[in-house]
Amino acid sequence: METQEELAYLEQKLPRLRARLSCLQQLDRDLQQKTSEDFDEEDKVGDKEGENAND
Repeated sequence: METQEELAYLEQKLPRLRARLSCLQQLDRDLQQKTSEDFDEEDKVGDKEGENAND
């Protein structure tokens, strides 16, 4: 009987855990995208600084 109670408890927690996982996955995607954009921006700034150094 204890196993049935544990199973019911875990099944009750699943929707909340799935929602939390989905939220964390979205945050991870957003962070990876932002990091990629930041690197792109740094490359552009670095290129401009390099051009100015040659002047």
